[in-house]
Amino acid sequence: MAKIHMLEREISFLEEELKSSEGLQAASRCCKEIDDFMMTNSDPLLPTSRKNRKSSNFWKWLWYLSSLINCYLICICQQTVKS
Repeated sequence: MAKIHMLEREISFLEEELKSSEGLQAASRCCKEIDDFMMTNSDPLLPTSRKNRKSSNFWKWLWYLSSLINCYLICICQQTVKS
C-alpha cells in the first residue's frame, strides 16, 4: 500500500512538471543560452592574438630556396648526361 501511495505521489509530481514545461520552447531556449554563453566567453583553445608570421615566412623562403637549388642541380645533371 505504501508503494502505491509513493508511485501516485511520483506520478502527480511528474504530471505537474510536465504541465509547467508545456509552455517552454525547449530547444530554442537551450540553444539561445548556449549561444549567449559562447559569445561572451572566448574559446580557451583559440589564440587571442595573432603570432608573428616571420617564422612562417622563413620556412616558405627556405622551401623556395631549396626548390631552386634542386631545379638547378637537376638541370646540371641532365646536361652532363646528355654530353
